[in-house]
Amino acid sequence: PVSNRPPPAITGTIETGPRGYRLPVQVLRPGTEDAKLFDAVVEASGKEDVLNAVGRLAARVRSGLGDTSVVNADQVNINETFTANSLEAAHAYIEGQNLLAEGKPEDALAAYRKAVEIDPNLGRAYSGIGAVANNLRRRDEALEAYNKALSLLDRMTERERFRTRGSYYAAMGNAEKARDENEQLVEKFPSDAAGLSNLALAYFNMWNFAKALDLGRQSAAIYPGNVLRQSNVALYA
Repeated sequence: PVSNRPPPAITGTIETGPRGYRLPVQVLRPGTEDAKLFDAVVEASGKEDVLNAVGRLAARVRSGLGDTSVVNADQVNINETFTANSLEAAHAYIEGQNLLAEGKPEDALAAYRKAVEIDPNLGRAYSGIGAVANNLRRRDEALEAYNKALSLLDRMTERERFRTRGSYYAAMGNAEKARDENEQLVEKFPSDAAGLSNLALAYFNMWNFAKALDLGRQSAAIYPGNVLRQSNVALYA
């Protein structure tokens, strides 16, 4: 059943402290009299531990929201993070993702390239370069970036591997393989907007327009501000 109740929202900060960094968040239910559902907080021993701390914090929030798959909320849930060796590389990668969502592919490429300059083993940034270059019809550049991403699969989380292989197969024109990878991704992570979007594209390339439209709408609903996913829905319709 579909609920009209707004989903939980999360607000928080990263604070410096005598022992490193403190990451407190509040989980809120917008539009209710008592909006706060619960608080969660973790600490990071130093800058190099912040990304791991975010993983631990995500596990605590999921556990607090009733996710029974979280065995130990104090351990990093590796399925929810992307693998980076530095905050600077992570920041550049996320900037690339945001610029791509805003419909700025050249700016996104520059951000992804900055990410791999900082962290040459950040496989997901190479996958981003491959996807954008392929959309810009720069096939040689796309293939080189995808090959580098695929060579780094063993450094990725399970979720990253599904995304990377699915993106690669889509770029190479293998819609069936792209569908298989993305179906496994969204089966394990049903709210993965990228997985839903790429699965929709796979069905579109298999001429199943009704399925593509349904999945495209699901993906666009998760992040309504994503220009590319909204335009894809228009195309499928």
